[in-house]
Amino acid sequence: MPARESRRWRLNAGRGLTPPAERGRWFAASLLWWPTVFLLLAGGVVNLGGAAAAKVSLRDGRVLEGEVQFDSNGALTVRPAGATASVSVATNQLNRLVFAAVAPRAPESIELRAGQGAAPWQMGNLGKSTATAVLGVDREQWSLGSATRDARWSLDDFHLLHHPLVGDGELVVHVTRCGDAAEYARAGIGFFESLADRSRQVRLTFSQKKGGGLSVIAATGKSPRTRHTSKLLIAPVWLKLERRGNEFVASKSADGQTWEVVETVTQTMPRNLVAAFLVSMNKAKTENLVRFDHLRLTQRATEDAVFPQVTLSSGSVLAGAIESLDGTRLGLRFAGAARSLPVATVRGIAFDTVRPDLERRLRAGRAGVLLANGDFVDGEVRSLAAGRVRVESVLFGLRDYVFPGEALAVTLGKTIAGAGEFTVRLRDGSRLQARSWRVSGQQLLVEESVAGNLTVALETVAEIFRTEAAEGAR
Repeated sequence: MPARESRRWRLNAGRGLTPPAERGRWFAASLLWWPTVFLLLAGGVVNLGGAAAAKVSLRDGRVLEGEVQFDSNGALTVRPAGATASVSVATNQLNRLVFAAVAPRAPESIELRAGQGAAPWQMGNLGKSTATAVLGVDREQWSLGSATRDARWSLDDFHLLHHPLVGDGELVVHVTRCGDAAEYARAGIGFFESLADRSRQVRLTFSQKKGGGLSVIAATGKSPRTRHTSKLLIAPVWLKLERRGNEFVASKSADGQTWEVVETVTQTMPRNLVAAFLVSMNKAKTENLVRFDHLRLTQRATEDAVFPQVTLSSGSVLAGAIESLDGTRLGLRFAGAARSLPVATVRGIAFDTVRPDLERRLRAGRAGVLLANGDFVDGEVRSLAAGRVRVESVLFGLRDYVFPGEALAVTLGKTIAGAGEFTVRLRDGSRLQARSWRVSGQQLLVEESVAGNLTVALETVAEIFRTEAAEGAR
């Protein structure tokens, strides 16, 4: 096999993930929690190429319930229950179109594959250390580890390659090599409440010299406890960690097909978690790299709202992974596509559900960060990177807040302009203010005043309604 180019990405504290060919340009490296996963979570309408059940409200007061279908030209027709003929509905007649709930789709997976880049997986650090992480790929093998030592190193500090998980799912990795030159070198997989130091977590880790097992932090701020250690848990090995509600099942395999349960544990955890492949940070000068060739997260279908959610000045809310944010641009993955938006068009970002009694603080037109304890810190949002939002305030100066966990939402202090003629609500919690919309095949094409033309899969659409109708109903 001819040699392939060896590539490495570096994660630098406060500056993000650096692609190998663009060392001078800094991109944010953290998936801001609960993110690109939204396409995997959408239940959606099945078989829109044929017909789907829906309720259609017209501007003249009529309500049609039955099978709806978009023809090759994107025109909407409705065949009411028991009727033999269909009714054509023009867009200017439509008040609201609500698709019926259906059985969830089969689980889908997010895999990390050599030669295709790391996205949507993101790099980050867990713990107090700010040591530089290295992510490389060579000959179909990935490597993750520490490049330098850090004086603030602690035993429970890790480099992470992570992705959000909402609800139940499983994480699988094939570790081909785990070095043992660095003291306490460990690798594994885990589910974390947040990227904050000593957040609640369940992780399956091992070292080449001592084996491994499940480690659990049951309450924020506590030390991890390891219930059982298997000396047979060494590389090369396949690892799997499943979440079934509050039950977590750890398994190992020699071939990735036949699995042996290592241990199970019951631990109360929030619905939204971070799923991660982890490598311990380095205490020694020796470079500590762990090699793997397969990483897969399988998400069980759900229709829960996905975070983070970006609110634009138009009033649209886009759920998806935030890839970068600096003083001028916001990088976002929405509906499976990367988008770059001017920061001037962004009103705020929610990293998790905001209680109604706290929402008024985000609507006050003040820039700053809303913390999970209910405090609001006035300040200017400088950047988002590696699971931390950097805010400059008069009270605290330049300070980083961990998300999800410590930071609940940020607002840039901008007001919302007039809404679009239609609102398109997706099953992941997105709400698009549409100047216009049309159907093309299995896609819905939306003209949004700030983000421009957006394309979403029809099966991810929950409803479309005339915005003035919604305002009048309040």
